[in-house]
Amino acid sequence: MAVFNFDKWWLEHVGPEDNVMDKVYKDFAKEAIDAAIEFYGLNVKVKEEMEKDSIDLDTLDLSDVLG
Repeated sequence: MAVFNFDKWWLEHVGPEDNVMDKVYKDFAKEAIDAAIEFYGLNVKVKEEMEKDSIDLDTLDLSDVLG
């Protein structure tokens, strides 16, 4: 399962937090994503277990498979 890193996504797609409003918008976006996850029935405990058990695809070495 791929891991969604909100902070990394924010930095790549929005940019660094240069001022107070950037922080406010980032907090709103994070809350909205968490609310959507909860709305679709993914409770916090399941979310934490999924994050703990997930594989970070960025650190996975696929050179043997692809080579």
